[in-house]
Amino acid sequence: MSEKKNMATTEALPKPASRSNPNYGPVLEAKTVAFAFPHTEKPVFEGLSFEAHAGTMTAILGNNGAGKSTLLNLLASIAVPSAGEVCVSGKCLRSMNKRETAQHIAYVTQQQRIPHLSVYDEVLLGRKPHISWSISEHDRALVAAALKQLELEPFADRYCDELSGGERQKVYIARAIAQQTEALLLDEPTSALDPKNQMEVLQVVRDITTQASLATVMVIHDVNLALRFCDRFVLMRNGAFVAQGGIEAVTDEALSETYDMPMRIAEIDNVKVTIPTIS
Repeated sequence: MSEKKNMATTEALPKPASRSNPNYGPVLEAKTVAFAFPHTEKPVFEGLSFEAHAGTMTAILGNNGAGKSTLLNLLASIAVPSAGEVCVSGKCLRSMNKRETAQHIAYVTQQQRIPHLSVYDEVLLGRKPHISWSISEHDRALVAAALKQLELEPFADRYCDELSGGERQKVYIARAIAQQTEALLLDEPTSALDPKNQMEVLQVVRDITTQASLATVMVIHDVNLALRFCDRFVLMRNGAFVAQGGIEAVTDEALSETYDMPMRIAEIDNVKVTIPTIS
């Protein structure tokens, strides 16, 4: 897939669609799913249902071991539910092959193999599910737009294994954006980033979610970042949902139950923040 780059600047993003259109069904839907690891008696979870709609950004919150990443793996078709179904745009993932799934769902995992590829070629790999014979100008325009959005244009010719962990994370997110799917899944997207880059990357994800009407779902440990950038929330504890919904679902009681410690929500400069209240 490596060729001399044509850093096209053509507008490559799909046009925005109305987030309030009542005709939208869920882009991504888990229907009473259950999951158990092989040769184990106790399931990680069972009977969970979840929806992600176009133009919304959903945070999955919870302690380590709550089942957050396992749920994300089911939504990405990395794992197969032992019961129930996961569907994207009305089509169940069980009926789709890997290429078809990748045309609908982009997934940035927490652990990534570090390739000896240029940043440009790594982002271009996001177009692989859509390329039949050769790379088109449309593919290149999408790559150029993703590089620009993540401010990676100066790094286009650098190799990924020469970058810092935070810089590589931005490359992986750019690759997912270039994939141009209906759903974007992110597992701890800010874990390798400093505070400034955390804010910048999540703002880009927020913007692309709105502009391209994506259903974005991310596992994140930083509740304050989730409150700042997300509009939908799933709170998990021990494989069960404590609460899910809009900002109204994130209450002092729900947070305290989710994290097994007293927490409350305050507001600073019109921004909601969480405060642990353990003395």
